[in-house]
Amino acid sequence: MNGGDKRRLDRLDLRRSKKQKNLIRSAEEELESKLGFDLFSEGEKRLGWLLTFASDGSCFKSKFKSRPYFYAAAKNKAEMDVEAYLRRRYESQIAEIEIVEKEDLDLKNHLSGLHKRYLKISFDTVQQLMDVKRDLVHVVERNRTKFDAAEAYESLLMGNREHRPLDLLDLVVDLREYDVPYHVRFAIDNDVRCGQWYDVSVFSTGVMLEKRTDLLQRAEVRVCAFDIETTKLPLKFPDAEYDSIMMISYMVDGQGYLIINRECVGQDIEDLEYTPKPEFQGFFSVKNVKNEVELLRLWFTHMQEVKPGIFVTYNGDYFDWPFIERRAEYHGIKMSGELGFQCDKNQGECRAKFACHLDCFAWVKRDSYLPQGSHGLKVQICNLSYFVSYM
Repeated sequence: MNGGDKRRLDRLDLRRSKKQKNLIRSAEEELESKLGFDLFSEGEKRLGWLLTFASDGSCFKSKFKSRPYFYAAAKNKAEMDVEAYLRRRYESQIAEIEIVEKEDLDLKNHLSGLHKRYLKISFDTVQQLMDVKRDLVHVVERNRTKFDAAEAYESLLMGNREHRPLDLLDLVVDLREYDVPYHVRFAIDNDVRCGQWYDVSVFSTGVMLEKRTDLLQRAEVRVCAFDIETTKLPLKFPDAEYDSIMMISYMVDGQGYLIINRECVGQDIEDLEYTPKPEFQGFFSVKNVKNEVELLRLWFTHMQEVKPGIFVTYNGDYFDWPFIERRAEYHGIKMSGELGFQCDKNQGECRAKFACHLDCFAWVKRDSYLPQGSHGLKVQICNLSYFVSYM
């Protein structure tokens, strides 16, 4: 296969991947629209608070085009040659390359204002960046090992003559900022921060964000704090493979709710009040449902109606969210398709694009002076001076 055939296949694969991404993106947009985040692509300027609540209480999202990139350093002032070579080698992946001057803290005299030239390599997608970075990281590691071994003898063996390597990849000696997450890079470059107000305008050339420094009051983000109770075998930890959710209790904007699974509870539960302190009044509206499926569907439906921006749990990353996800899957329901949340077993977190999850157990593990066995929720309730007898 010659180089032309390979480039045509690369372009064909790129078009196929774009079609697949468009299908995935349309499914994501449909879910986000159901949860209240319609795409803002035209119309008058709108005011929004990241993450994103407009002044009238409605929600929207906007797409901002920003190319991911990283920097590469070349040896012996060969930036022009390396740039031309990289353009040819990664023709279907690299969108743009430009030579820029940046401060290099590794230089001994960097405080004097001396700058170093880098190749700023930009891409259309994060996946393209990851593919090229994966190749170049190995190249840089190989070159560093080779240069460290040869540099000490180069002047003696070569008589200080200029040596031009046969492979221009041998001149790539460093990569910078390739490990910066895409959303962090976008926020740094455009000075965009969550918790700030912005005017969002849509033009034919793209989206423009204008920071509103005159607005200091924060938006009232809707918060949902929830906890689940499950069945379990004697002396065993609950297992989502065969145990069930008995009830879900949650509070949204000071109003409490309790959903009871009558398969596990012997009788209907009436509305109740739990007020541990006068400043924390809790009136709970109770719903009794026939089984676990109705419990899950009722909770998912209510979350789609109230659209919380923040979910709060205690050990939810490791128990509540994964348990709900597995029980929903058992009944043929996909939690990510209902709420947008998906559990990442590798990272030990449950995340969604449009809402935040705060696991209070992480704060206890970080700050608590108590031993490992005293990190439970009931112990923390005592620390807050709540009356456990009310429980």
